[in-house]
Amino acid sequence: MNALARVGKSRDAWKQKATSRARDSRYLRRQLAKSRARVRELELHVDALEAVPARARALPVAATESAPPVDLADAAAVRTLSVLLVVQAVVSFRSVPRILLLTRPGSWTPHFSSVINWTLRVGLAALQAVYPVAEPWVAVVDTTIDVCFSKLLVVLRLPLTALERRSSAVTLSDAEVIALKISPTWNGESISQALEETFAKAGAPVAILKDAGADLAKGVKLWQAAAGRPSVKTIEDVGHVAANALKREFAETKSFKSFLEYVYAAAGRLWQSDLAFLAPRRPRTKGRFQSITRLARWAKKLKPLIGGAGRVDDKTIAGRLRRLAGGLTPHHAFLSRFILASEVVERCLEILKNKGMNQASYRQVTAELERLPEASHTRQRLSRWARRQLNIQARLGVRQTPLPVSTDIIESLFGKLKVILARNPKAEFNRLALVVPCLCGVRTEATVAAALRDVSHRDLERWVRENVPATSHQARLRFNRGELRPDWVPKTAQSP
Repeated sequence: MNALARVGKSRDAWKQKATSRARDSRYLRRQLAKSRARVRELELHVDALEAVPARARALPVAATESAPPVDLADAAAVRTLSVLLVVQAVVSFRSVPRILLLTRPGSWTPHFSSVINWTLRVGLAALQAVYPVAEPWVAVVDTTIDVCFSKLLVVLRLPLTALERRSSAVTLSDAEVIALKISPTWNGESISQALEETFAKAGAPVAILKDAGADLAKGVKLWQAAAGRPSVKTIEDVGHVAANALKREFAETKSFKSFLEYVYAAAGRLWQSDLAFLAPRRPRTKGRFQSITRLARWAKKLKPLIGGAGRVDDKTIAGRLRRLAGGLTPHHAFLSRFILASEVVERCLEILKNKGMNQASYRQVTAELERLPEASHTRQRLSRWARRQLNIQARLGVRQTPLPVSTDIIESLFGKLKVILARNPKAEFNRLALVVPCLCGVRTEATVAAALRDVSHRDLERWVRENVPATSHQARLRFNRGELRPDWVPKTAQSP
């Protein structure tokens, strides 16, 4: 490189550095001006608060020349109420100030961004309060679907006696979030590392309840080997086992494929008529057999409406259904097997999700499965699964305490999280993931107030820096400001 080229390169580097310093300097000056203005505002507020007598502070606005300062006790009550509205009433953050304006006219109303920060501080307090417990418990582990380029790994602590105390299916109030991890991707090694960190803080469970995902299965096995805890049992979710059994028995048969073609064609024609209320829900492509029993219920109710062989009046509902949806006669042989298997599976799921697994529920499930032919793959697979889970329940030495065998509780948690994310203009996992711990357990005014005292906004910012990867919105801002460098490695290309 000749001397002229070196001078040009040096000049360009100097100009780029000078431009960057000028931009940073302007930003810092603006921030300093905002901070000084805020300090002056607070000083005036403190002076006004000291000048107004205590008795005058309680007078209405019309009784004084200027609006009274904010009552600190009332502000604390508003903070607590704002968090409870988000957690218990499941309203959006932006709706909270509007609700407070209607229910508490004349009182101080916070900005929705403050409501977000308060709720996240309560969630962080719940995570920091995790500690080992003496009561035996089951860990419920699952990962969410990809949202933008991040996934969540959530671990719940469910007491082993929760089903026995409730005498029905467990709810989110019975569980506690003991781990919340955000990563672009999850595999066996990263899940094992996350479980090791979680159980080191919360203690070891007596069993781990999970779905049929290969990454979760590998992660649990790696953790058991690394921690030296082969005695921690692994429970397979009954919903996924039943769905896989039905898929194995029906998915590849010509009869099932022909019936699906009939369903799609009938749904398309029915939706365009005044009989749209009779149209079936179109089976989804992914996880189709998770809700396939609804399709069997629809076919069972439609059969008597269409009627059997013979002519019918075209003006009746049977005649119109035959014209729009066709007949079910070619599918009668298949539907008799399909409806029976679906009914048996639904009944078994109802028993196990509400009663758990013990000797009594095992006998009930076995009696239901005997309604299916011995050669039925659904009967064979569910029977083997039931024997394994009963063996696990017996080895735990908890007598007839029912063993939880369904991950519906964590699916319900993810459903609530999706509702919150749908209200967010930027649908991606960011610091709003801290709402998840707030949705479990029981939140009262006392617990919320204590959480806000224990966790500061500085603690929240520190947790976000350490645990939340940069979102696509933040990366876009960096790109627009010209702060990205050629050697920058995106989070999606990094190992979790």
